[in-house]
Amino acid sequence: MKTWVASSYLICRILDTIEDSDWATRPGLQNKAFKHFDQFIFVRPDKDQVQKWSQLFPKNIPAGERQLIVDASRIFNEFHGF
Repeated sequence: MKTWVASSYLICRILDTIEDSDWATRPGLQNKAFKHFDQFIFVRPDKDQVQKWSQLFPKNIPAGERQLIVDASRIFNEFHGF
């Protein structure tokens, strides 16, 4: 259960990163990021999809959140393994 809880927490942190990032310099991309996130929840994304999605994010997000987005493919893969 520990792995399930940790994975669920990281999924929520990814969602929070989409919500809290400063999208002012990239109007419209926040909604696109949310849309891809929704798709990734229902259908396991491949690494290329997640890599392209990660490019939508503003470059000024904190380093820890940037790493979370970089690791999102592994996180979604674990999530779909449940």
